[in-house]
Amino acid sequence: MALTRYYPSLGPGPYRRVWSGVVPYHFAFQVGIVATGTAAVALSDSAFEVGLIVGAWGFPILVLPPFGGVAADRFSRRRTMLAAQVVLGTGAFAVGALALLGALQTWHLVGLGLVQGTVYAFFAPARVAYTAAAVARPIVPNAIAAYSLSEHIGAVVAPVLGGLLVALPAVGYGGAFLVVAALHAGIFVVFAGIPEQAPAGSVDGESVLDRIRAGIRYARSSPSLRVVLTISALAMVLGMPFRQLLPVFADRVFQAGPAGFGLLLGAAGIGAISGAIGAARIRGGPRLVIWPGILGAAFGLGALAFALAPSFGVGLVFAAAAGAAAAAFTTTNSAIVASIPDAAYYGRAASLYQLTFALGPLGAIPIAALADRIGPSLAVAAGGLLLAVSAPLLARRLRQVRGIPA
Repeated sequence: MALTRYYPSLGPGPYRRVWSGVVPYHFAFQVGIVATGTAAVALSDSAFEVGLIVGAWGFPILVLPPFGGVAADRFSRRRTMLAAQVVLGTGAFAVGALALLGALQTWHLVGLGLVQGTVYAFFAPARVAYTAAAVARPIVPNAIAAYSLSEHIGAVVAPVLGGLLVALPAVGYGGAFLVVAALHAGIFVVFAGIPEQAPAGSVDGESVLDRIRAGIRYARSSPSLRVVLTISALAMVLGMPFRQLLPVFADRVFQAGPAGFGLLLGAAGIGAISGAIGAARIRGGPRLVIWPGILGAAFGLGALAFALAPSFGVGLVFAAAAGAAAAAFTTTNSAIVASIPDAAYYGRAASLYQLTFALGPLGAIPIAALADRIGPSLAVAAGGLLLAVSAPLLARRLRQVRGIPA
């Protein structure tokens, strides 16, 4: 099978079944985003309310991942993943039913977003920890790359399908939520077939906060985690705003309008798929930790080139290049996190890495403010240049300080 030749982690075993569940999970997530955004616009004339509805799921991600990491290291990961599908499916079904009955209100959508963010804070560390323990150590990066591939394919294809569903008069956003609920029911069936996996456990008598603090101490003492967490946080603040400001580039820089925005998103998504495929070639080992600095610099250069593109066509090319570098960067970082030697900290390491992603939306705020003063091109270019220069230097310094060969 061609897929297993390129992704040996998808050979016979429990991870293949987990991956079979995360593929529809990404489709459910993306269709849900389309349905939520459409419903928000239909129910409210306030841009603030729409933004609150669409972004509500991000608030729990700022706080709860460390607790999800503790749960992944202490309790059944399989049951956590199953419970996540029950809660997500029930929430989507309830909102869909309310929409079809004409009783849906904006606060229902905000509540659904908060529930989704809370569930994700527990589901993601459990999934990463299960993956790290389910495959052989040398192919952990390959397993993460396979996950990343499914995520980016879902991000490109599923919004289109979601838009078609919502546009059908017989379906609408209410019916789209019911489709999301059905997908989660199917994912539950898939995950029910994976074997139980006992966590490594922790010291008896430790409180939740004690376990969180222990995870932070472990991350500070781990050379590879220090590199990944530091460079990832830097990239989220300096590099990721290029993607979040794509609507501004489409409208103000390239004068391409909504259609141009869609093309830029599509180019970045296609680039991300190629980046995830390329990352599948990276194998585990001591030198895996050299990649955050290299790929972080490539991400910064991609954002810089996109920001200074002289035309829309050139911008599409560099949007794809930046998307590819960003996907390879995040995929490799995730692989390093999942490759830590101490199984007792799989979940907590994954949760700390998850927290760095919350900096992406926050990082867009100062870059956007700078864009109002000096223009979006110079603002994004400045962030990309800083990332391209600082990522390899900082990664090298961290490796030298912590005894990893530079």
